[in-house]
Amino acid sequence: MTFVCRSPETFRLFRLVKEGIRVKDERSTSPDQTETRFPMGPVEASMAGRYHCVYLTSHGWSDHSEALELVVAPEEVTQASVPDPALPSVPTFWKHTVSNGIRLGLAGVVLLILAAILAEAWYSERKSQ
Repeated sequence: MTFVCRSPETFRLFRLVKEGIRVKDERSTSPDQTETRFPMGPVEASMAGRYHCVYLTSHGWSDHSEALELVVAPEEVTQASVPDPALPSVPTFWKHTVSNGIRLGLAGVVLLILAAILAEAWYSERKSQ
């Protein structure tokens, strides 16, 4: 997750604040920079809260930006999404190969039946002449 802070003017330092407590600072890397990013890594429950950006210019600190509320919801893991280590794992490739083999076999049987019907019809036609 990354917070992006922008200012209407160039800045010397950006600060990310969570509920009044400094989280991270980012110094300007160029004289005309008006934006910075605060990468936060994987989201954890302790990161939930209200965040603000403030920046330091030659005139002093800015007012707080509008608040961004970060809500962290627990991830639900269902039993179906957790593989059972006791069961042997079948690669996806083999699953597709087996189902395609069944389809091809069934198509072959249908083709043989049609060939038998055509042969019988041809034989009957020839016999009647």
